[in-house]
Amino acid sequence: MAEVKKESPAETTLPGKVNGNVQDKDTSISVDEIRTEARKLSNLDRFPVEVFPEPIRQIIYETEKCLNYPADFTSGGILFAAATVIGNTLTVEVIPGWIESPIIYVAIIGLPGVNKSHPLHFAIDPIHQKDSESFAEYEKRSEIWEQVKNLAPDERPAGFDKPPVWRKFLVSDFTAEALMLIHYHNRRGIGVYVDELQAWLNNFNRYRTGSDQETWISAWNAKPISIDRKSSKPIQIKRPAISVAGTIQDGVLDSLMNNNRMAAGFIDRLLFIKPEWLRKKPWPETTLNPSVISDYQFIINRMIDLPFKLNDDGQPIPTNVQFEPDAWLRLKEWQSENTDLINRTQNSSLQSVYSKLEIYVSRICLILHALKYVTSTTPDIQKIETSTVESGILLTEYFRYQSKKVNQYLSDFTELERLPTNQKKFILSLGDENFSLQSAMEKAKPFEIPERSLKRMVNDKNLFEKISHGVYRIKI
Repeated sequence: MAEVKKESPAETTLPGKVNGNVQDKDTSISVDEIRTEARKLSNLDRFPVEVFPEPIRQIIYETEKCLNYPADFTSGGILFAAATVIGNTLTVEVIPGWIESPIIYVAIIGLPGVNKSHPLHFAIDPIHQKDSESFAEYEKRSEIWEQVKNLAPDERPAGFDKPPVWRKFLVSDFTAEALMLIHYHNRRGIGVYVDELQAWLNNFNRYRTGSDQETWISAWNAKPISIDRKSSKPIQIKRPAISVAGTIQDGVLDSLMNNNRMAAGFIDRLLFIKPEWLRKKPWPETTLNPSVISDYQFIINRMIDLPFKLNDDGQPIPTNVQFEPDAWLRLKEWQSENTDLINRTQNSSLQSVYSKLEIYVSRICLILHALKYVTSTTPDIQKIETSTVESGILLTEYFRYQSKKVNQYLSDFTELERLPTNQKKFILSLGDENFSLQSAMEKAKPFEIPERSLKRMVNDKNLFEKISHGVYRIKI
């Protein structure tokens, strides 16, 4: 495979801006600084924006200050946008024979009114613009095709041997068959963007029998996907590169558990962004400098310009990226620690989540590496540095913490759902304070819960914690 040649620094460095939003010097943070930051993040409830190169950090901070875009949500959107346009241009070799693609499924969670959708729209807008440009070209070619399609093949203009197709990156409303056809025409990769993640999940199997959930699990694993079509020839995607991002409200988070998604391992493949501290803000008093938008467009367009090659059979030939020796040793050290966590935990759901993180950490490193490359903060597209691995580990630990929160919420929901309605309402009426058995008996009367049933309930360790003799607290 021919080595990917990088342009000269004069061509690749982001230009300085009037407001200094993006600097043209390398201000990436060191390994020691990343480790220090990791120690400071005791609860990892905020997205570690510092994992990104400085130009991207500045874009995130400016949109937060001027547009009230929560940094966590903008960061997740940028991660998704980068994964989408990288697609099958790059893969990373973890160990010989183990190759990962930058495929991610992102769930942005928040209360109504906290600005979930706009940051995601901002992150993918440069890709939307590329899709609009390619659609305009498709329309022009379609007009020509209508004029020449009835001519003999040797009489048609060059490049018009078959009907034109629209090669696009982003998909929002689709059937499984349509999605695979879009991917077939754009083998580099596509991104599924759904403003309401619940709608995407609810559409599983809506248009066909079978298991869309299994298809999405296969797509996450970059395993070949085949679709049998009634109206035309079947479609096979040998190496799918489909990333997904969407928003969901706290109040309907339990819908993720429908249709056996947790037991099937589907939920374990979602990267959750659920900041507990986030609240709706008043309108900002500053305006966003247009240079911030142009800076971001420049970065995403540089990623779109990464070379993409196909072999003679029309299959992608990604540039295979490897870890530098010290970087791989650091990744191996983390994997050993993650293995210990998997072996120590008694929670099978968390074991599955932690196992998926072992896959995600390399994918996240690859995405961050590509972002560093297009912002000129790393010189070699084919070598991942130790500092990038440290950033990838920090971000993976953030997602571990977020997954634990969501997993606990869904587990608590399950414990409540198995109870009769009167017992469920009674438990919710207790609040977060400690209570005595005697006070609980009084509160249970309006819910018609017998004393014997109440005593059995408070001794259920999945529901209540015993604080001292006769004193309890709700656990869920």
